[in-house]
Amino acid sequence: MGTHPNHRKQHRHLGGGPVRGVILARGHGTRLGDATRVVNKHLLPVYDQPMIYQPIRTHRALGCDDILIVTGGENIGGFAQLLGSGYTYRVQEQADGVAGALACAEGYVSGLFPVILGDNYLPQPPTMPNQPSIWTHTTDRPEAFGIYDPGQRRPLRHRSR
Repeated sequence: MGTHPNHRKQHRHLGGGPVRGVILARGHGTRLGDATRVVNKHLLPVYDQPMIYQPIRTHRALGCDDILIVTGGENIGGFAQLLGSGYTYRVQEQADGVAGALACAEGYVSGLFPVILGDNYLPQPPTMPNQPSIWTHTTDRPEAFGIYDPGQRRPLRHRSR
């Protein structure tokens, strides 16, 4: 499959430590049916590479040298087998959403850090912001996704799946 996104440049925070990022990859992908019965959806190929490679590349483009992957306990082995030892893995015991997954990052990150969902693709890597930010993308089908109103600085509606 495609090229492993493990090229690393050394980046440093203003405080001198490594730049760290978080990928949330617990989702079961039940809408994908049998394809995700025995493998995490983030490990499935999209064209010629596993889906997880896209958020890893985005983190690398943002300058992250150190990436935490949060997933369910039954999935750790698949990620470790694919990606190897160059990542930190943590288990989200309960399927308690993004907030629960971010709680798994406590003690690993501090200050500003990028969080990307494991199935998200950003067509252009953003630049690392210097304040809390939400990256959005315009779509012709907003009813199919969560809707964020930048004027109100909050989500208006979340589409549950």
